[in-house]
Parts: sequence; structure tokens; C-alpha cells
Amino acid sequence: MKVEFKEEHLQLLMRIRDVVGASNEEWAEELMLTSRQFGRIVSGRSKLPAHSLIELCEKYNLDPENFFRLKVDLRALYEHSKGNLDYIPEEFTKAAGSNCRTFQMFLESVEDQIGWDARIDSLRKIQIHEKAFSNPHRKVNIRLMSNYLLALKGYYNLKEPDFFRIGQHSYEMHRDLTFGMLMSSQKNVSEAYEKLIWDLSPYMENNNKYKISKMTKNCVQVDCCQNFEISEGLGVEINGSVETCNIRAGILSSAPRYLGMTPSRVLETQCVHRGDAFCRFVITHKETSYH
Repeated sequence: MKVEFKEEHLQLLMRIRDVVGASNEEWAEELMLTSRQFGRIVSGRSKLPAHSLIELCEKYNLDPENFFRLKVDLRALYEHSKGNLDYIPEEFTKAAGSNCRTFQMFLESVEDQIGWDARIDSLRKIQIHEKAFSNPHRKVNIRLMSNYLLALKGYYNLKEPDFFRIGQHSYEMHRDLTFGMLMSSQKNVSEAYEKLIWDLSPYMENNNKYKISKMTKNCVQVDCCQNFEISEGLGVEINGSVETCNIRAGILSSAPRYLGMTPSRVLETQCVHRGDAFCRFVITHKETSYH
């Protein structure tokens, strides 16, 4: 990203210095500059070197692009500078219907599909440290999920199939947990979907309400309606995003894997993000008795 270092960037740099409570001498040292070099930057005679920006971003969990766009959460920066790496902004914890286990799934899938550096860089995009998600039962809201997925989409040019695969990664996350054991104990795929939708879906999220509206031997139709308490709490008419729907489709596709079978084919025929009243997922699978 080639961007000119302007006066507003200098002002932000100095605000960050004030937030972390550094003197000019300490700040110059943190930026790997001499006092004279830093003085020239402050006076406008020099630009901030690239290595100084990299050092700043790595130390304070910042994204270079967001710095140049002046999109820096100074409260998050302050908390991180004081060692509070568990900090998650309030806007991502109110009306919380998801848990950090789901976010851990995102991170593991991103590392698997793109690489470990993408796992680190993507978190800098939302300015939250990975340690904040270490407790799998901690509650976060779907706005955090949507913002993170949107950052992935913009930065790594991910498409719908990529988000679908992130959802499919839920099997890797849950297969050795109680969730996975309950799923694998079902007699066939139809029973596995009944278990997933009627009993286990609240374990994964409460942003939406699920029901099986139709079931045949090789097909399951799942309807997903907004949880309006969550939407009202977030102050939005519709929660989530197209990307979160892609994730759900991937999760639904993975159900047969708990029985040692290939994933199902999932088609979202209706979606609230396309103007429909609810989301509908049509799932086709090869029904086979397992036990």
C-alpha cells in the first residue's frame, strides 16, 4: 500500500504517543529513530520511515492500512499497551449471541487456508489480540464476526466458497468435543441433522433461530430466522451478513462428517440479505445407516 505520510498521520502518531504515555525520547526509541530524526519528522521536514511504521504496528497490534486511513481504536491501543490483551470493545460484546469458540474456528481455518501470517494480520485489521478469544465460552456478538469476515474479504479477496470452507472447518473444531461425540452417536444423517438443529444449534450461536421445515430420505430443509432480541440489541434491522450465511452453509454441510461420510451439498435458496423474510438452506446428502 503506497500512501503519502501527511499531517493528519503525524497528528495520529503523536496521539498514539500520548495514549501510551511516552516522552519524545522514548517514542523516538520505540520507532527506532534517533532524537534528531524524530525531531525532523515532527517538524515536517522528514516522513516516517517504513521500518518505524512496521515497528509501531507490530508492538501495538495495529494494521498499517488502518493507520493511514486514520482508523485506529485508541482505547484498544491503550489497553494493549498496558498489557490487557483480553480487551474487546463494548460494541462487540453487547447483544452477544456467539461465543469465542466460533471465532477460534475462524482463526484456525484462516491459518489452514491462507497461512499463519494471515491469522495474525487479520486480527490486526480489527485491532483485537488473539488472547481475547482464549476462553471458548466468552460471549461476543455477530457484529464482530461480520466485521472480521468483511476484513478478510477485502484484504485477501475471499469469495463465497472460501467462507463456506471456513464453516466446514467447524467439524475439525468440534469432532473431539462433547458436541462431536453427540453428533457421531446418531444412527444416520437425518438423525444427525435433527440433533444439530433441534438440540445443538444454540451451543454454536443464538443470533438466529433454526428449524427443520422439511425432511425426506436424502434432503433436509432448514429455515433460519432472525433472533429479534439480538437485532434490537445491536440497533439493526438485520444482523449478520452474506458472509455469515456462507459460514452457516458450511457448518450445515459438515454434519455427515461426524458419521464418517462426505459433506452434504447445501444451497441457500432464500436469504434475508437478498430481501427475503428468512434464510432457507436446502441440504442434499446420501442417507446411510451408520450404527
